[in-house]
Amino acid sequence: MKILLLGEYSNVHWTLAEGLRHLGHEVCVASNGDFWKNYPRDISLVRKSHNRWDSIKYYAQVRIALQKMRGYDIVQIINPMFFELKAEKMFPFYHYLRQHNKRVFMGAYGMDYYWVTTCRDLKTFRYSDFNFGNRLRTEEIAMDEVRDWVGTEKERLNKFIADDCDGIIAGLYEYYACYHPVFPDKTCFIPFPVNLDKIPFTALPVNTKIKFFIGIQKERGIYKGTHIMLRALERVAEKYPDKCEIVKAESVPYAEYCHMMDHSHVLLDQLYSYTPAMNGLLAMAKGLVLVGGGEEENYTILGENLLRPIVNVIPDEDDVFRQIERLVKQPGLIERLSKESRKYIEKYHDYRKVAQNYIVPADQTRLTTYGNPVDCPPEKNLVMKAYRLMAEEFQLPPVAIHLYKHIPDGAGLGGGSSDATSVIQTLNTMFNLALSDEELAQRAVGIGADCPFFVYNRPIVARGIGDRFTPIDIDLSGTSIVIVKPDISISTATAYAGVCPRVPVTPVEQLLKLPIGQWRDNLSNDFEASVFPSNQELSYIKHSLYHAGAVYAAMSGSGSAIYGLFESDNMADSFVANCRYRQVFKLNL
Repeated sequence: MKILLLGEYSNVHWTLAEGLRHLGHEVCVASNGDFWKNYPRDISLVRKSHNRWDSIKYYAQVRIALQKMRGYDIVQIINPMFFELKAEKMFPFYHYLRQHNKRVFMGAYGMDYYWVTTCRDLKTFRYSDFNFGNRLRTEEIAMDEVRDWVGTEKERLNKFIADDCDGIIAGLYEYYACYHPVFPDKTCFIPFPVNLDKIPFTALPVNTKIKFFIGIQKERGIYKGTHIMLRALERVAEKYPDKCEIVKAESVPYAEYCHMMDHSHVLLDQLYSYTPAMNGLLAMAKGLVLVGGGEEENYTILGENLLRPIVNVIPDEDDVFRQIERLVKQPGLIERLSKESRKYIEKYHDYRKVAQNYIVPADQTRLTTYGNPVDCPPEKNLVMKAYRLMAEEFQLPPVAIHLYKHIPDGAGLGGGSSDATSVIQTLNTMFNLALSDEELAQRAVGIGADCPFFVYNRPIVARGIGDRFTPIDIDLSGTSIVIVKPDISISTATAYAGVCPRVPVTPVEQLLKLPIGQWRDNLSNDFEASVFPSNQELSYIKHSLYHAGAVYAAMSGSGSAIYGLFESDNMADSFVANCRYRQVFKLNL
């Protein structure tokens, strides 16, 4: 394929281009080299200054280069501001790219409208560049970004491109969490690429002192939390002067910055991040231990259950101090985490593997999964069954399917069925098939008996094999639901083989209209009678929910998840806080 990568962020596009070229594709990178970092590019678009004459020259430079940006199979822009121009002047350039190339994708790689508003308004993250829990950050640099992106032409441009482009590719968990709720049909997660062929593993041996490297940018130190990390590091160095050495790079040229980092054991970076960005990834590739963002959400979206090479810290000076002190007191950790860091990069960020995730063979539909491990080959996944069903009927072309698996398998929560149903709904929208919900449900039953339920996505009483529906109104607002998934998987076939279904004396529709407090004595799951005797832990969880204050508890479907409804949010929180199970979830209805 012929591919244009437009713009640059921390060498992501150039490294991706190297991977794509390795796979045999023709790739052109046009950028400014990410400003002072001056990364390689095929077409250089550098704006020397913002004075009138340099602005005119840059605008002319872009107009000339634009003639070379046509006829591509794929164009990926680094973000909405892919040229150094005012947002209102970007629209015609985007329209040109859209008109003269086959498909256009946008990268979700950094600062933009959706990042700002997700952090500030939705408070999706426990902490970020813009919030600490419910408290908004008011540092001037944070407010400058708000004023730059919210209620401006940049907001309008970002919204327009996100809605119009063919796909949005997020390089970190945080950016995926910003875009996917708004654009679930077009947002996918693909990790940042690292060219390991050019980065040898050069971990320093730990002899006497451990060298901790920290980069300081005066104008962004408070915003990025560097001042907190530095204070904690200085406390450790004062307490252990014979074991700890601070290597501080303050506003130095990029080449010198890299040299100083190369001669260190540990990098302190990105206090307010859940995940390592490119600087941290490059350090890990070299064998440095990263102290920074390594929250569980980062490992979940990758599907990693074992490797934990990142020393995760929260935005608290004492926590940073404790984690650094632990490394100083246990220098053997440095060697182990150093090796795990390289293994982590090789597993998830190798530039050739990452490039492969971008490419769909012309004659093949490909499924890529993230999050929880999927215990079946891709061709047997219900998602692929859903695609084949629709493709055969409507002669659809190959597509790339990215599945972020969060709902546990073997839980009776309908995770696989809802994934498959989402595929037929997405294909219906993507290819303008104009199928009604009823027509989608007729096809969904060919995937699985419970799939039609997810077409309607509302409270329903199902009969037959689960394909004859009676809608019902249930108001659970103000209720909290807690779901516990123990490390037990119930085979659907085994569960159905043992169940003895009973026809209730009172129709289910009437039982559901009773106050929730009366459900316990009137509404039951017939699977429990056959599943609980051989899995007594499930019965224990159900009774534990009731003991904690749940007004109703039951097994979900054929198991093994157990859920409880709480009218007291505090009781639900207390149960979750004291729950010994690894997979426990709480939602406010």
